[in-house]
Amino acid sequence: RTRTRGVELTGRYQIAPGWQMFGNYTYADARTDNAGATTRLVRVPRHDLTLGVEAAVADRWTGILSVQHVADFLDNGIWPNPVSAMPDYTVVNATVSYAINDTTQAYLRIENLFDEEYQTVRNYGQPGRQVFLGVRAAF
Repeated sequence: RTRTRGVELTGRYQIAPGWQMFGNYTYADARTDNAGATTRLVRVPRHDLTLGVEAAVADRWTGILSVQHVADFLDNGIWPNPVSAMPDYTVVNATVSYAINDTTQAYLRIENLFDEEYQTVRNYGQPGRQVFLGVRAAF
């Protein structure tokens, strides 16, 4: 049996014409009950915070810069410790997009901009810097 409780807050605020700050914070208390023993659920961070800024930098051009910080999560441990804490991590992501028309955008997205080394699962490193180039359409 698993029980998850928590709070999620999200917001967006215009700081100047064409410029917005945004943020999201999640606090999660995830627990599992196994044969009467209640323990924290692994791989569910207690704290997940994202802060960013989105700007209309020029006609048809938009930029987004965000920072995500994840803290206080557990994973299956190395024997003899069944569960142990994982290191907190922070990653920065950036996107630039161009509106081709009202329904189509071309974009360049860079995830993990500063090539941070981190793990969300013990001993499985996440990809380093990733670059995506694409086109998206809304129907």
